[in-house]
Amino acid sequence: INLPVDFFADFARVADDESRHLGWCLQRLGEMGVRYGDIPAHNVLWEGAESTSDSITARLAVVPCMQEARGLDAGPRLAAKLQGRGDNRSAAVVTRISEEEIAHVA
Repeated sequence: INLPVDFFADFARVADDESRHLGWCLQRLGEMGVRYGDIPAHNVLWEGAESTSDSITARLAVVPCMQEARGLDAGPRLAAKLQGRGDNRSAAVVTRISEEEIAHVA
């Protein structure tokens, strides 16, 4: 499949964002005395990657349109729950990530 150079530049920007988001999450977990892997997590992203491994078109539909969009829906609710439990620092991290995710589905 022939894709324009701009596609790859945009992909690199999104990857940079996601890397930064992971860094913020790891930093916050560390502040709470938790390391990556200490607590169970879902693997929806990996499942999406596996189910679309044979089709770039499917991958482009599933990741931005479904998985990123789910994050947009869940982010504000999670931030509100964290604030309600007095964890304003984690809520701020989630809010900032949610705000940056908007560009990934546009």
